[in-house]
Amino acid sequence: MSDKPYEEYNILLRKRINDAEEIESHILFAYIY
Repeated sequence: MSDKPYEEYNILLRKRINDAEEIESHILFAYIY
């Protein structure tokens, strides 16, 4: 078995976390201003 599925899962997870942080910062900016 290869680590490919695990790698892809990590990439997806990282992408989702980045998206969440982006949304969070947008919400913070909207809240501050």
